Amino acid sequence: NLRALDVPVPYISALKLYAEVVWQSGQNNDGNGADNDGLGWYFDTSFTIPNVAWDTVLTYRYARFSGDDLDSSDNEAYRPLFYGFGARGWDTFYHGEIAGEYHLFNSNQVTKFVKLRTAPSESYALTFYYYMHDLDERHFFGQQVSSRDWADEINAGIEYFGTDRIYIYAGIAWSTPNAAAREIFGGKNFTVIQSWMSFNF
Repeated sequence: NLRALDVPVPYISALKLYAEVVWQSGQNNDGNGADNDGLGWYFDTSFTIPNVAWDTVLTYRYARFSGDDLDSSDNEAYRPLFYGFGARGWDTFYHGEIAGEYHLFNSNQVTKFVKLRTAPSESYALTFYYYMHDLDERHFFGQQVSSRDWADEINAGIEYFGTDRIYIYAGIAWSTPNAAAREIFGGKNFTVIQSWMSFNF
């Protein structure tokens, strides 16, 4: 695993770069002797918009998690070992509240997203995400599909920082299926409403 965080761009102080790559290898423990060969990586840019009343950051990320090649005896699927909140917020591990947490789970997943986060005060912030999800390989956990185009997704939320110990989040996510997801789920749209609270003691 190689990671680069908060990399400044010369002469553009408002712009930061982030990247990470993970390679997974080793033998499966299912007894068939197949080897793992998974790859996951992302690259993103974070730009703090100057000369606006609220502290506002615009982020773009491209993330790719390999899928299993069904014509190969090895397992090329990236295995998401751990999930967590992460130091940078909601999007650090899950790529989409719906696709990332309920459908693709950061495996056989290619995601591009744009995020806008603005903080009217130190007590709360507003977030808006637009995701474009695709498949790395043309199947959904072994069920073959004719397209890699999975779904478009919108997430919106509000974060509240009560004190140094209290954090509260409330949000809504909406996803519409594209060609690949329609073959699996039909034309059904998905909506998630959620809340989260953490208390440090």
